[in-house]
Amino acid sequence: MPPPGVEKSNLARSCETSGMKKRFFDLLGLLMVGDGLLTLADPKRHCLLWEIGPKPCREMADEFVRHPKLARWAGLAEVVLGLVLAEAQKPAVKSSRWFSGS
Repeated sequence: MPPPGVEKSNLARSCETSGMKKRFFDLLGLLMVGDGLLTLADPKRHCLLWEIGPKPCREMADEFVRHPKLARWAGLAEVVLGLVLAEAQKPAVKSSRWFSGS
């Protein structure tokens, strides 16, 4: 935070926004990986848990319950996509250590 009476530069604002986007997409990737792993582990249980919302969503969950192999493939794809998404969120700075370990 800048001192009182001093505005942040456009570059500083851009870096903050960029960092927030990276953290958001990293978190989204984390959620995708976890959801995909749960689907791989027990597709019927996990899909039944998400049988909520609009009719098309419920119908899709029902299809996955009836076809657990298809659900597992979808879970595997979700894990891979989540990893790719999270991996793409490289920090702008090579090292951001907040401590010096000696």
